[in-house]
Amino acid sequence: MGVPSTEEAANTVYRLELHGVERLLAACARHDTAAVRAVAARQPQLVSDVRADGGTFLATFAGVGNTEGVRHLLDLGVDVSARFAEGDGYFDIATNSLAIHVAA
Repeated sequence: MGVPSTEEAANTVYRLELHGVERLLAACARHDTAAVRAVAARQPQLVSDVRADGGTFLATFAGVGNTEGVRHLLDLGVDVSARFAEGDGYFDIATNSLAIHVAA
């Protein structure tokens, strides 16, 4: 098996195996309600981990317009007033911003 051609590579679907918080966040981002519920039920500690850094995740989803992802985070118990503590200097997002500031 040699190196795939550019066309073959472009038509190849790559799948990532996600674990932990990344798996739960990916389910939220994809609006995969069944996966969000399943992961949360099997690994409740992940929900606590997401809540602990909820401001960052809310801001990240809000910043790209992923309203369904934001909704899933809120359904998992992330506080709507959770702050994006570190902000993002590159995108000129001030420290301690709320998701609503990032979305604007």
